[in-house]
Amino acid sequence: MIQFKRLTIALLALVSISATAWAQETVETTLWEGTCTDGVEINSTTVSEFNAGDVLRVYVTIPDGGANFKIVYKGESNSWTETTIPSVDNQWPWINDGDTYMDVTFTEADITALTGMGIYIYKGEQSTITKVTLITPAPEPAAGEVTINDDKDEASFTMPQNDVTVNYTLKRDMTVDMAVTVQDAQQNSRFRVQKQGNNFVPVGLNMQQVLALFNVHDDIENTDLTLQQDYYGLIFSLDDDDQPTGDGVLLANFNFAPGRYAVRAIGQEGSNYVGTTEQSNVFTLYQGYPVDVAAQSFATYYSDDEALTLEDSFAETAGLYTVASVTATEAVLSEKIDVMPKRTPMLIYNESETAQQILLIPTADVAPLANVADEFKGTAVEKEVTAEEVAATNFYVLTDQNQFVWVKDAGTIAAHRCWLEIAPSEAAGARRIVFSGSGTTGIDAATLRDITTGDWYDLNGRKINMPTKKGVYIFNGKKVVIK
Repeated sequence: MIQFKRLTIALLALVSISATAWAQETVETTLWEGTCTDGVEINSTTVSEFNAGDVLRVYVTIPDGGANFKIVYKGESNSWTETTIPSVDNQWPWINDGDTYMDVTFTEADITALTGMGIYIYKGEQSTITKVTLITPAPEPAAGEVTINDDKDEASFTMPQNDVTVNYTLKRDMTVDMAVTVQDAQQNSRFRVQKQGNNFVPVGLNMQQVLALFNVHDDIENTDLTLQQDYYGLIFSLDDDDQPTGDGVLLANFNFAPGRYAVRAIGQEGSNYVGTTEQSNVFTLYQGYPVDVAAQSFATYYSDDEALTLEDSFAETAGLYTVASVTATEAVLSEKIDVMPKRTPMLIYNESETAQQILLIPTADVAPLANVADEFKGTAVEKEVTAEEVAATNFYVLTDQNQFVWVKDAGTIAAHRCWLEIAPSEAAGARRIVFSGSGTTGIDAATLRDITTGDWYDLNGRKINMPTKKGVYIFNGKKVVIK
């Protein structure tokens, strides 16, 4: 008796099938074959070897008009006796003109009466016996029995005995109503990692905690699957369209490199599950936010989402600041800030004598409110500065020479960058604000088409930093005059 829930039947995979014949076919066995004009003695076969329902078939050639023949039996005295049997009744069966054989079907009474006797077939006049066979018909298959329980949520049945023989395993199909999620199924869960040798390791999570982030839930059975026992996971790196790349890697082989990933759960061999789930929600591994800063120079950064601090390895060689106040002639730095609150424009200072890629990391540490000048602003996304905005106020952007440079034309400020906005009435003409300790100097303005990125060249084709002297230069393929 096999029982399974009706709702689950359509979701089970039938695997490892090994079937015999569906229903045994009728078998015809030759007992004698040749040309006999007198009669046929079948000494090697006794009636006791037959079963009720078996057919003795006598093939003959007959003259026009038909012919008859007679079957007699050889008893224990080893002499032929015309024994009366129920199916033949000691008569001469008749073969009509055009027939090629005559059948005598054994009944249960025949088998009982004639056990142990041999067979001899007399032929009729003018006929010739050519072959005698025994036909064993196929048994009738047992009828299948199906019962439905009163609550109508289960069914059971018994396989007909002679219908089929199979070896099978019923497995839950993981492609149907089963999902794998990472953490709390947010569309983009994020986890910070840090470099360790040639690999990365999760920050603040041991391997057991990492494994606990993955969940595979069966919505039909309303149960969670067990990693390794029921399934294994493959982690796929994603392209810009969130499509998986490569063949995926097992968690044990994953190097936790920064990037965007998703997981698929696959039925473990030997478990009750088969198939592969759909792709999980996207999760991101990040080391932090790297910012390239020249030696003993400033760079700006802005985050809308989270408070930031320096990664521990930069504690002695870098510092975080903001602009505390702005006058007509100078921008004044704040004191060094350990934790920069979110939505606070900041300056990162590289105190070392070599360029560094300084790493900012999110932190849950309490970030005290910073005293930030109203004129110091930032953006987490790319910002277009229109000609109307340029006409209405003065924009100053930071160069790699620790200088906030006034820009006169419309342009684009890159994401996560900061700038100064000073009303024309407060500006002391065209100027450049330079950090140098606590002092500043003022000089004429520069004109930029793209106010955050680009390459400068002198008229001899040599690449240079932002110009600091009057003259004609090439910027992003265009001639620019610095006055």
